[in-house]
Amino acid sequence: MSASASAPAAAVTADTADRNLQQTTHLAHQEIVELLLAAGATPGLPDGDGVTALEHAERRGFEEIAALLRNRDPR
Repeated sequence: MSASASAPAAAVTADTADRNLQQTTHLAHQEIVELLLAAGATPGLPDGDGVTALEHAERRGFEEIAALLRNRDPR
């Protein structure tokens, strides 16, 4: 077994969750979006282009993901 295979997984930070939320929303992975939100990802945080995960989901027609993000956005 390699050293990396036996190393414990790094904790998910809110910053990491935020970045991954943007990427995951693009791909319509609802279960991962749910996990990232539970880990503290901020739905209203814009990406480098100024677009939020919610806006990405709405533009792509991912209604279930958009609903999840709307329910978690504190705005």
